Amino acid sequence: MNTEANITMNSNIDEQTMPEDSAERLTHAIYGLQLATFITVITFFIAVIINYIKRKDVQGTLYEKHFKWQMRTFWVWLLIVGTGVTLMLLTLGWIAFISPANDAHFLAIIVILPLTAVISAVYLIYRVARGWLRLNENQPPPGDND
Repeated sequence: MNTEANITMNSNIDEQTMPEDSAERLTHAIYGLQLATFITVITFFIAVIINYIKRKDVQGTLYEKHFKWQMRTFWVWLLIVGTGVTLMLLTLGWIAFISPANDAHFLAIIVILPLTAVISAVYLIYRVARGWLRLNENQPPPGDND
């Protein structure tokens, strides 16, 4: 009988989630860390690491949907930045191969790098603003019809 009580107690511990006010504060903090990417990009990586570490604690709540939104924001943003940097490097290599004496390689830096920065910044601002506003209204992120 004592064994059954221990099993029940252990299963209850596994099912416990973070208190709702703590989950809400954490979700707000993660949106803040994502926005702080404009100061230092390391905060975006810290935010997504926290998302992955704490996502079990918010499972089955409104905050789980915001965590998914935040993680998707990170991965798509990283894809945009990675694609832009790769495109810039390929363009620089191609220009250097075709005309090594020409200064046209600065065109890749002048056009592709700023374009990547603008696209990734607009995407990040949109996702953080939309998600954070919905969180303040105690609503799931936009487009989440679960």
